[in-house]
Amino acid sequence: MRAVVFDVESVLIGWRPQALYRKLIPRADLQQYFVAEVARAPWEDEPVREGAFEEGLRRVAGWSPHLAERVASHHDGMLRAMLDDRCMKPMATLLQRLRAQAVELFGVTDLRPAALTQVMTLYPSTLEQLANITQRRFDPPAADSLYVDQSRSHGSAAQAAGFTFIEYTWITPLRQELRRRGFLPTPPVLLP
Repeated sequence: MRAVVFDVESVLIGWRPQALYRKLIPRADLQQYFVAEVARAPWEDEPVREGAFEEGLRRVAGWSPHLAERVASHHDGMLRAMLDDRCMKPMATLLQRLRAQAVELFGVTDLRPAALTQVMTLYPSTLEQLANITQRRFDPPAADSLYVDQSRSHGSAAQAAGFTFIEYTWITPLRQELRRRGFLPTPPVLLP
């Protein structure tokens, strides 16, 4: 098994719309209410669909006009606010290390090309690594591939198709699992 398939949003770029809500709604109980009771904002699932932002603002305005004003004022920074900065650079390094081990890398995403371009523009240091993984055709044999995602339901579907599923929680456990499975070398032991 020498191929790894990553979910681009949840693993490689840390797509977290809830990060925007934490920034705009400081109280955790109101964040939970917003996520549970207010319809999912279109920018969560289709961030670059024409009119998604405006449709989302109309929904938010129906719940809280004040919050809609705050969201609108953050329009230019919304995409950055929905990405987890902490994962971008370490993930690019991990991809480089896997490539150095001759591991085939693939990414699956439902983000449209314009959104990926925006992400890569925001994070130019990871541009090359993300571009290399996201612009390839997906055709590895399932039996020879790992599938990495946060979603257990996606993982179950991948397993049903013959992939070995690794549930992503954070980069450190992922690195450890990739080492355990022989995709990355074991780090040298430092003797006292």
